[in-house]
Amino acid sequence: MAYYTTGNPHARPTLALHGGPGSGATPGYAHFLDTTRHHLIQYDQRGCGNSTPDAAHPHTDLTTNTTTHLIDDIETLRTHLGIDTWHLLGASWGTTLALAYAQTHPHRVRALTLISVTTTSPHEIHWLTHQMRHVFPEAWQHFRDAAGPEADPHHLAHAYAQLLHDPDPTTRDRAARAWCTWEDTHVATHPHHRPNPRYQDPTTATASPAWSPTTGPTTPSSSTTSSSTTPTASTAPPAPSSTDAWTSPHPPPPPTPSPEPGPTPP
Repeated sequence: MAYYTTGNPHARPTLALHGGPGSGATPGYAHFLDTTRHHLIQYDQRGCGNSTPDAAHPHTDLTTNTTTHLIDDIETLRTHLGIDTWHLLGASWGTTLALAYAQTHPHRVRALTLISVTTTSPHEIHWLTHQMRHVFPEAWQHFRDAAGPEADPHHLAHAYAQLLHDPDPTTRDRAARAWCTWEDTHVATHPHHRPNPRYQDPTTATASPAWSPTTGPTTPSSSTTSSSTTPTASTAPPAPSSTDAWTSPHPPPPPTPSPEPGPTPP
């Protein structure tokens, strides 16, 4: 489990929970905080970013990638860092995870800041993959067609989950790109929106939707024990380009102006 820190290490700890699921941590979360007064901590959730195993790999087991496992990972990180309580900053899917963690460990949460709030309910998933056709009809038709002629238009998430687990890498790649194209479209609700260049990376395109269309990450596991996860961060961060330098075992992801916005159902 790769994690990153920035800001004042002696200030209030704030854990940023990224969206997706599968988007990975980005330096843009620091823009929401005064990093002289906050110690910002981020981590790449299971299967994405620098955390392993990579969800883009066809043999990665996603049965151990559930909300319960992710909550356990957060507790592992909190214990590793010696933090008693912290402030949670969640965006999109990260708001779902923040709420789930706060419900499970309320005594560990000082405050919540939620952006692009969603609870990842079946109603919201249907709104995202079906009802939004009224807003972007042409793009939705491409999204629907890429799911295959037998796909139920009311259950496209299920259809894409099957395609993304297909043994043929070409089928998986085509489905991943179609999912990411639609995901990048339905958030385009402001006039200056530009396609996210990260989806041009085949690994990113495959890793992100490998979580998004499935109910795995949002389904509580029957087990209360996580598979082995070890938080890792180097003691020698890359040369800082600003006061918001990262501490990371690998070079940080490319900076973005802000975390990826998520849909807010009506």
